[in-house]
Amino acid sequence: MTKIALVGTAPSSNLRAPYDDPSWEIWACGPANAGALPRCDEWFELHDLKPLERDATWTSYLSWLTLQRSVYTINLDPRFAGFKTFPKDEMLREFGPYFFTSSIAWMMALAISRKPDAIGLWGIDMTSSSEYGDQRAGCHHFLQVARDRGIDVIVPDESDLAKPLPMYGYREMNPMWRKLSLRRQEFEGRQAMLRGQKAEIEREEMALSGALENLDYVMKTWIS
Repeated sequence: MTKIALVGTAPSSNLRAPYDDPSWEIWACGPANAGALPRCDEWFELHDLKPLERDATWTSYLSWLTLQRSVYTINLDPRFAGFKTFPKDEMLREFGPYFFTSSIAWMMALAISRKPDAIGLWGIDMTSSSEYGDQRAGCHHFLQVARDRGIDVIVPDESDLAKPLPMYGYREMNPMWRKLSLRRQEFEGRQAMLRGQKAEIEREEMALSGALENLDYVMKTWIS
């Protein structure tokens, strides 16, 4: 039985992957995970390494990468024996070009192509209110592809990745959606009012600054 655990950097569950179970392969990514996981069988660094080499803040991570025995990268560097090129073209042929929105999406596609019995996703939240919101759809797509192919997909309870987005159109029928939408309108109205007050205060402050500057001139020039 083949099982693949993909591990991201979300602290809610990244250390809860089955590191002690040898039946699971551990695939990981993310500088925050470097040297922090109990075990890793495959590492993925799917960013252009050349710009990183010119940035001193990445020196420690890049040095760590060179010591790993198996690293998928998009830059094949013959200096490092553990580096190997990620099979991008193979993934595009099998899955098409539309949903590769993150490193995790590429990793999920590769994992699916291996035809495992199970894929687990630990440390992968893709919180919709952050920059990961744009990446979430890709993960949802490959999660569904895996299930359609009969692969058991495991997502820990601590992750919100498996929660589908509200369905367009039908979401307006949900009483909680309507309640929260009205609450949002209220907050937006109050925010607009405060921004107007802030602008008025800033104009008044500027006027007072000008008056004070003029007063200082008079006091320093005409008072003997």
